[in-house]
Amino acid sequence: MPGLNFAFLSVEYPPDPFSAGIGSYTKSMANALTSLGHKVHVITRGEVDSIRDEQGVTVHRLTPKRPALPQDFELIKVISLVGKNLISELQYRRKIAERLKTLIATEGLDLIEAADFMAEGIFYPVKRYPQIPFVVRLHTPFAYAERIEPYAPEMMRQAMRQLERKQLLDAHYITAPSEVSAEIFREELNLGSRPIKVMPNLPSIRRPDHLSEPTADNKVLFVGRLNKWKGTHILTRAIPKVLEHFPNTEFIFVGADHVPIEGFPNASSYLKSLVPESCHSHMQFVGRVPLDEVEHYLKTTTLCVFPSLFDNFPYTCLEAMTYGKAIIGSDQGGMVDLLDEGKAGLLYTPPSSDALAKQILDLLANPQLRQSLGAKALTRANEVYSYQAVLDETLQFYVEAIEKTKG
Repeated sequence: MPGLNFAFLSVEYPPDPFSAGIGSYTKSMANALTSLGHKVHVITRGEVDSIRDEQGVTVHRLTPKRPALPQDFELIKVISLVGKNLISELQYRRKIAERLKTLIATEGLDLIEAADFMAEGIFYPVKRYPQIPFVVRLHTPFAYAERIEPYAPEMMRQAMRQLERKQLLDAHYITAPSEVSAEIFREELNLGSRPIKVMPNLPSIRRPDHLSEPTADNKVLFVGRLNKWKGTHILTRAIPKVLEHFPNTEFIFVGADHVPIEGFPNASSYLKSLVPESCHSHMQFVGRVPLDEVEHYLKTTTLCVFPSLFDNFPYTCLEAMTYGKAIIGSDQGGMVDLLDEGKAGLLYTPPSSDALAKQILDLLANPQLRQSLGAKALTRANEVYSYQAVLDETLQFYVEAIEKTKG
């Protein structure tokens, strides 16, 4: 079915400095669909209202831009911020609905996909356009995120939970990138028996041209945001136990390090405060780096650790799999699926730093186990999570949804 017209609602979109998983997913899908000759609109936030062609994708940036959170995250300041911005946030969602109605009238959209997070499509009148499938993708609802790392009061979380639930129940289709996450969110939002189509997020089209051998030194790599959600505090607390047995081990943290935590000016200073000063020389904080530099660290590391309190479908884990790395991943979320329930990597249950240290020690002490797990991870990445396989599955779902809804 050539020449389809898609619209994606995304709370973030590169080069937005806040852009993370939802933005990366949306950009990957938008670029993939346009490369196949389809038309794609992305509706997201911006400094000013604008419509621009960005690599063949029509990007609609609407104000208001995302409000900046107070640096110290004091509850009263967060409440004040939300109160001040509540009206503008509702207006923003109405602007999204109006823009969608305009696109339907002028261009005839074939399918609309919204992210679950904060229900940005809540005012789109789904029932007015029964012939256009409205898909909501479960990335991570705000209501669930706030349970993991709470900043907002419970009343606010419950209110957003109702909005997110309504958007999901109004949708023609619900999708999720992993079976585990789908069931977690089904329970959190009380979705009952509503079908949830599980399809992986589209991975990067790039694959390493060769797999470099890790350096002789023991290197443990973490890639991601340096916050509690990602479990960096758990990894840090495991460091002294690892150094007792492997004193030459280096722990490398790759990710943005500018957000204050627990009264400290940034994440690295907070994490260093958790361990004796003797450990500090074994901790390297690289900051946020371009993709080619991330690839350098992936090629040369001994193993990768992703100890998140929860992660839906972490691209960082999948990237490590494509480099044939031994991985320790959290069993809270999509890494259970990515790592084939522990067959293609070790699974760890947060928040025990002792359990994490033991698994790191097991891998450092056993090169054969590292090689075996890395080979299985690479095979799974190439066979189950290849760019073409995931794109074909996703496009088939879109086409079937369009045909069924119109038919």
